[in-house]
Amino acid sequence: MEFVQDLTTTLNFIVQGLWVTIGVTVVALTVGLVFGLVTAILRVYGNAFFRQVATVYSVIVRAVP
Repeated sequence: MEFVQDLTTTLNFIVQGLWVTIGVTVVALTVGLVFGLVTAILRVYGNAFFRQVATVYSVIVRAVP
């Protein structure tokens, strides 16, 4: 009987952690998509200054493992 109670408690923690993981994933994907789109737009349509800033940002981000 104690095993079932422990299993239920453990599964509740796992489900809570799953929702936190899904939330963090959605936020990270959204932020990454926004930064990526802004950088791409600046590299393609920006003036020379913004094109250089976007290029430097892109090079730095790509160099970080």
